Amino acid sequence: MRQSKLEEYPIKKPKFKDTLLAFKKNSFFHKIYYRLIDIAFIYKNKKTLKYSAISLSGEVIDFSVLYLLTSFLGLYYILSGIISYTTAILSNYFLNRKFTFKYHSPNLKQQVKDVISYFFVSLTGLIINILLLAFVVEVIALHYLLAKILVNFLVFIYIYSGHSFIFRQKVIKLSK
Repeated sequence: MRQSKLEEYPIKKPKFKDTLLAFKKNSFFHKIYYRLIDIAFIYKNKKTLKYSAISLSGEVIDFSVLYLLTSFLGLYYILSGIISYTTAILSNYFLNRKFTFKYHSPNLKQQVKDVISYFFVSLTGLIINILLLAFVVEVIALHYLLAKILVNFLVFIYIYSGHSFIFRQKVIKLSK
């Protein structure tokens, strides 16, 4: 009987998504996750898709609060827009920090800086959002909910870029 040499059987390093199979969970949501991660596009753009899903939940909060404050409580749509947008920012900050960027501040001082940076980008997004919303409603005469859809799509691009930059910078600083 011939003994095989180790060189005949090269050991390949497994890919990250293949290592997930070793720790596979059997819940319904995990099964969906494992099926989706097999699609190359989803696997490569996982962070962007997570951010988009969390932003979508923020949009639901934003629209719901805007509609309730404007239609039922009779607040002016600009004031309602500010309150609804701020509520969505709070929700998105905590969800993105935990699930999308998986960033944990080393201390309270750094966490305060992170919150301020995140809210600065979001605040400038709010200013752009409100100015565009007022322009589209008053000048173009589009219904405020349709205008909100259009404006939020435009502001999303700006905010995603800013938030990605903020969290990317923090990871670089921590790794040095």
